[in-house]
Amino acid sequence: YDWSGRYHGVRSDLRTYNFTPALAYRVAPQVILGGGLQMQYIKAKLSSVSDAGLAMGRPGALDITSDLTGDDLAFGATAGVIYQPTPETRFGLSYRSPVFHELKGDVSFTGVPAALARAFTASGAAAKLATPDVVSFGAYHALSDRWAVMADVQWTNWSRFKELRVSFDNPALADSVTEEHWEDSWFVAAGAAYKATDRLTLRAGVAFDQSPVPDALRTPRIPDENRFWVSVGAGYQITESLRIDAAYTHIFVSDASLTLTDTLTGAERGRGNLTATYENHVDLFGLQARLTF
Repeated sequence: YDWSGRYHGVRSDLRTYNFTPALAYRVAPQVILGGGLQMQYIKAKLSSVSDAGLAMGRPGALDITSDLTGDDLAFGATAGVIYQPTPETRFGLSYRSPVFHELKGDVSFTGVPAALARAFTASGAAAKLATPDVVSFGAYHALSDRWAVMADVQWTNWSRFKELRVSFDNPALADSVTEEHWEDSWFVAAGAAYKATDRLTLRAGVAFDQSPVPDALRTPRIPDENRFWVSVGAGYQITESLRIDAAYTHIFVSDASLTLTDTLTGAERGRGNLTATYENHVDLFGLQARLTF
């Protein structure tokens, strides 16, 4: 809470939990259609520091910390089609809809002097947030009974994310606004699979993931940059109808730099200038069970 960029952001914790039941049906020997329902629960906690000393002509003399929490449950859909022109080759196209959330929660404050206690009282809060829609195209080709190759291209509609705006029930509190103006992004991947036994399949792949965050608008909340993925995984056919898949991915993230200038106007007013460089990496673990009937 005392770092030099604290007026731009301190803690950002955003988690989503997805449950996606889906069904597929073979409408023709070469065509399978599928669809499903997204049930997405989202929970967020944002901590910020405001420079209350700015209004008194003493910047940095009085910091007020706010802790905002909120959650929501919302719904979306998925749909897709698989076309298999030969036993060795198939193509897939899928769409995942956006999920529109309206988070409801509370905000509390610490470090508030008695003279400002009425203006900075605990309050209900709300924020609108939409997870983006995604279009994916994939191809698979079996080179032999043991080896197969595959590729995937995804487009994500991040341009719908213009700003993060939090409004408060307390009329004395102005909206908290962080401008984002993200851009649509692309993800491309290629991989291979090796069938070690009749039940066990091993996989590996690489990918490039384009960042949706414009360099000029990068913030400490999400200091994102382009990413390179390296993945390994395995699948095991337990029974004719039940299959288990597990995977591990390490994501190498390019160093992210940002330069924010406080012009004393707009959403960044009073937050100060900030120049920083971030080093990031991500580890992902996945486990999936598939039941067919």
